[in-house]
Amino acid sequence: MIQISEPITLEKLLPLIEQLPQVEREQLIKSLETNSTTWREEWESIAAHFHHAFAAAQEDEAERDLDAALAAVRSERA
Repeated sequence: MIQISEPITLEKLLPLIEQLPQVEREQLIKSLETNSTTWREEWESIAAHFHHAFAAAQEDEAERDLDAALAAVRSERA
């Protein structure tokens, strides 16, 4: 597994991509486009699950649950 000590930014990544041969750049583009579709489908699935889960909930109850979920995620990152 690759260990990265600092964030990868677009400014750092673009010069590396520009050094790739044309064939590899085209493969990268195709891969990103495919993954983009996959992520879009995944997001739509997650959003649909979220809408279904909270459809019958009262607004204040949903806000409390969402706040609790966000707090749990943030505490895991810390």
